[in-house]
Amino acid sequence: MTKKLMLSVATLIGIIAALVTLSIALSGCGSSQSTDLSKATPLVMVLGNHQNAPAPGLEVQTKGLLTSALRANFNITVISVEGNPRTTVSEQVNLASAGTQREKEAAGVTAHYFANCVKQAAAKSPEVDTLAALSRAAHSLPQDGSAADLVICDSGLSTKGLLDFREPGEINADATEVVAYLKQQNALPDFSKTKVTITWVGLGETAGAQASLNDAQYNNLEAIYRAILVASGVKADKLTFMAGGVAQASEKGLPPVTVIDFPAVAPVPAGVPKQVFFDDSSIRFKGERTVPIAEYADPTAVIAALKPWAQKLVDNPGLRVHIIGTTASYPDKQFIRKLSENRAKAVAVTLEGLGVPVAQITSEGQGMGDRWHIDDLDARGRQIPAKASQNRKVVLLFSGTLRLSA
Repeated sequence: MTKKLMLSVATLIGIIAALVTLSIALSGCGSSQSTDLSKATPLVMVLGNHQNAPAPGLEVQTKGLLTSALRANFNITVISVEGNPRTTVSEQVNLASAGTQREKEAAGVTAHYFANCVKQAAAKSPEVDTLAALSRAAHSLPQDGSAADLVICDSGLSTKGLLDFREPGEINADATEVVAYLKQQNALPDFSKTKVTITWVGLGETAGAQASLNDAQYNNLEAIYRAILVASGVKADKLTFMAGGVAQASEKGLPPVTVIDFPAVAPVPAGVPKQVFFDDSSIRFKGERTVPIAEYADPTAVIAALKPWAQKLVDNPGLRVHIIGTTASYPDKQFIRKLSENRAKAVAVTLEGLGVPVAQITSEGQGMGDRWHIDDLDARGRQIPAKASQNRKVVLLFSGTLRLSA
């Protein structure tokens, strides 16, 4: 009886020990870092290791996606961002048994793997064609409607192809117009065949000789890429932009990338409005539907409205004004673009007549493509007068250094 009892106790102890061992093996890197492999998805990484941008770094979110994909034994596709993007498939690393590894060991393997991917993506051709890299990424993802992850580590400051930020005004271009142009050229990537989740790290971040973007330029850059990706089939709620961590120095000896000459915009001091709106209750133009001529309905009222701002510009030679003309919705976009341009020029001429030096003034017309545009059409496509009136406006954007009165 005693021997049987001793045997039962020994057996029970053995079973408990086995269960503990199994539990440790299944726990992986600890309960706080456990990975549900059933949720792991194929991963494509678009990595910009080129001049004028910081080298990609392994951020927390990126590390989690990469570790999950490696543990699920997925091949990792790497797209280089350069003048002629390349596609490579990195060798598999067996992290399926990482449950028996310590957390630091597993993290070390992932970090080493990512560093090798960055080296693989080192540019071999000059310039940067981000749009082409995105198209390659779209083709590299599963095409059967299944889920996948796409990590993009790049500044997005393309210097080649149809989206070329070396072009004057491109950084300030309206996102919807950029998408429309790319559609006309059949140049949008095609993400429609994949349920893709995109994490973009380091958009707009610069290094080397490339100057930093100001807030307005960064915001518009994000708006452009967000519009492109959504128009390409990406769900808006599956798209995240996040800042990079500690900037990694890019490798030496990489092919040249042209420095983009962004117009410098000095901050306007506190207490000075950055933008002033004049709708057609203050600067009214005569209606014109056949010839895009900008003629004031009441020139005296216009001069009265602009005179205080003209005086600020005269008193402060370092202050600049950029005039934007806009219009209500109208089918002929080319016509209203020209009309809005002429309206902005008319205001510029008025400011000059009030003594403002030409060097302090720039102008452009944005038609109905301005970022302040509100929907002024009803369900049948007819103009709503009150809302259309709000869209017929002139906007003064101030920048530079204001001389404050003593």
